[in-house]
Amino acid sequence: MGNPKRRNSTRRLSTPEVLAASLPDDLRRFDELHTPEDLRSLWTAVADYLNTQVPGQGDSLVLPVLAVAGFHVAGWYRGALHHRPARGLS
Repeated sequence: MGNPKRRNSTRRLSTPEVLAASLPDDLRRFDELHTPEDLRSLWTAVADYLNTQVPGQGDSLVLPVLAVAGFHVAGWYRGALHHRPARGLS
């Protein structure tokens, strides 16, 4: 009969949990995100990384992977409000 095919092996490798565990350390530095540009930069870098792991699905997996890795948009927003520069003082 030969070797049976593993039908779910690709699906298991592309779960947000597995992908979050494989994120490089430089993509896990959430405390350094203070501006929308910082967030966009992280989002793009994570999407690019995920596209190397699961081609063509990086953009749709960014939010679930970041959530599993411990990043939450509401927390970032609160932090960004706290760290925003004062306006009109320059």
